[in-house]
Amino acid sequence: MNTFKISIVDGNNFHALGIKQVLLNLEFCEGAEIKVFHNGTEFLQDDKASDIVLMNMMLPDIGGIKLCHLTKMKYPGTKVIL
Repeated sequence: MNTFKISIVDGNNFHALGIKQVLLNLEFCEGAEIKVFHNGTEFLQDDKASDIVLMNMMLPDIGGIKLCHLTKMKYPGTKVIL
């Protein structure tokens, strides 16, 4: 069982939950903690670093590129997929 954290940052709840469901069905993600955030501010307020972040480029409050930069500054070891 893997013990890692995946964050999904997407302003569209339907898309975010769909991605989460796909990940939950992957054997590779068994045991992973998967959290969904609906905007960049909500994600940045989380005090736990994610191992992997799946991020939409167009968020309601901050651009994906800027959020990617802020994420890498706060958590340099985090892998970001835009």
